Amino acid sequence: MSLIIPDGFALASFRMQIAIGGDPLVFTLGLEGEGPDHDYFASLSALAIDATASGFMFNASAMSNDYQFLGISATVGTPDGPLPVVIDRFVQGTASIDTPPVNSALLVKKRTALGGKRNRGRMFLPPAWISEGAIGARGNFTTAGDVIQSYMNDLYGLLGDNDLSPMLLHAPSRVRPEDPVPPPTPIVQFVLERLLATQRQRMR
Repeated sequence: MSLIIPDGFALASFRMQIAIGGDPLVFTLGLEGEGPDHDYFASLSALAIDATASGFMFNASAMSNDYQFLGISATVGTPDGPLPVVIDRFVQGTASIDTPPVNSALLVKKRTALGGKRNRGRMFLPPAWISEGAIGARGNFTTAGDVIQSYMNDLYGLLGDNDLSPMLLHAPSRVRPEDPVPPPTPIVQFVLERLLATQRQRMR
């Protein structure tokens, strides 16, 4: 079932692409702005600029030249219905990184302070920041993971700097769809799994 985006919240999509073309590679994140009339266009525009600055994950020198960053899109919940926001910011990666196959992905867990499966989320990122040579025979990696985890910590910080709080959005229960959908749950940390995963196009 589809995620519910309450009024005042947003579902953001970070858009990337393989340099040779093809469909966008997307990972999503729920967001809450400051107040019901939050200007998501302004916040996401600033976030896209900050995240492509030197030292951050979408900077050209951080990403493999196999990948491109395209920008951030979002759907904002409003009393009048969903409001689309599109921020285009193209960056071509320049790092000479021999990345893993395109059907691989980096699994990042969305940690909350609440227990239960419903309060755990994850997102799959393209492997734009890791060399295939850094990955062990069983798909595990260590040192390269430290750099990527640092990027995720920085992204979490940039969200706050731009008046955005990362949130885990929820969908109706498959078992009891008539039950009320829980309110969004604050995400307290992004945690990289140090094992290469299989890529997915849409994850909450």
